[in-house]
Amino acid sequence: MLLAMLTKKTMRSYIKIISFIALSLMNQIIWAQSDSIIDKIVAIVGEEVVLLSDIEKQYMELINQDPNAGINMKCDIFNGILQQKLLLHKAIVDSVVISDDEVESELERRFRHYIQMLGSKENFEKFYKKSIVELKDEFRIAIKEQLLSNKVRTNISQDINVSPSEVKAFFNAVPEDSIPFFNAQAQISQIVLYPKTSPVIKQYTLDKIKTLKERIINGESFETLAISYSEDPGSARNGGILDFMHRNELVPEFAEAAFKLKKDSVSDIVKTSFGYHIIQGIERRGEKVKVRHILIRPQPSSMDERKAQLKLDSIRELILVDKLSFEDAVKRFSEDETSKNSAGIIYNNQTGNSMFDLDQISPELYFIIEKMTPGEISRSTHFADNQNKRAYRIVRLNKEVHAHKASLEEDYEKIKSTALLEKKEKHMNIWIEDKIKHTYLSLDQNYNSCKILNTWYNNQK
Repeated sequence: MLLAMLTKKTMRSYIKIISFIALSLMNQIIWAQSDSIIDKIVAIVGEEVVLLSDIEKQYMELINQDPNAGINMKCDIFNGILQQKLLLHKAIVDSVVISDDEVESELERRFRHYIQMLGSKENFEKFYKKSIVELKDEFRIAIKEQLLSNKVRTNISQDINVSPSEVKAFFNAVPEDSIPFFNAQAQISQIVLYPKTSPVIKQYTLDKIKTLKERIINGESFETLAISYSEDPGSARNGGILDFMHRNELVPEFAEAAFKLKKDSVSDIVKTSFGYHIIQGIERRGEKVKVRHILIRPQPSSMDERKAQLKLDSIRELILVDKLSFEDAVKRFSEDETSKNSAGIIYNNQTGNSMFDLDQISPELYFIIEKMTPGEISRSTHFADNQNKRAYRIVRLNKEVHAHKASLEEDYEKIKSTALLEKKEKHMNIWIEDKIKHTYLSLDQNYNSCKILNTWYNNQK
């Protein structure tokens, strides 16, 4: 988004997008820990209720982001919540459906983001003094409601488009001193190989976990052995516990074994992409299961790693002498399934596109590309993937964009996205004004001085 274009008018759209479409988990938890304000109903939209705490927790989030935000921002926040409730009311009237799998997937995505911010699941639970399972249970309904309202919003504006002339007019309307600068960016592709562990190492690992299972069968504590031997750092310290994981959160092989277990029963040895597991059942609740597990990973030897590195170097040489294209090499050799499906291009999880601001790139990757020119391919280097598995890769710098002042020539797609967002917001506002006239409304009079709420107050039934 062209952040410098966020005038007071577009700031309201920004608040709606950030605070209501992207539900802030953190400030809701913080609010839940506070009882300094007595809650009450401040609005009813159709059959949907708005509480004072709904406004206050969004205001707290805004203050955390911008301490200079004025008290008048509560008017904009209240307006945004009313709009969300109107969309939710419409979703219920029209019998819009969101599946349980969609809710669980969104919960998992958001929790994964916040866990990453705090470094680990343990840090997350320690900070909020609740288990992840408890927190997910608290926010499952809110997530479902938000997905419902988002679906209605999408349906309303899905046919809205902008023409090139509209994009140009939108950009030309921005004052010269408000045109933003964009950070330097890069697009990167990769070919990834994992060291292949030798049969000797695999057998050693298998023998090790077989021995652990025999010790469990002979009466030793699963919990104690998990603490002492499991190579899953996230669960080992807690005796191997994985606390009520949804089936979709587990790799298929693990889930298949875990959901068959009764309380205290122990699985056969299970092989997954992480390594070898023994699983002990604790409790099952529908599509969620609580288990203990012990993980033993086959660790490649230095010779195994050297073979992977040499193979990557030979692939690089074939590309450099034009005997193989980079894209064909990705198809034939790369073992990273995510980037393999996009011709090797690494996608930015924060934005969903393939361009990274340089400060979003991991330090080890940045140091590889910082002196490269577009089209250049690096030598093989090692790294740890998102499962903390050691791997090797070669990377190609596909494209770089230097820091610059926004222009239609260089930034058309970004400007188009912002112009489209504004047009959709205008269309949405027209839809909202019409639906307000045909929906039951009751609002607390404490907010009737907010000009932005005039339409809501004027149409109370």
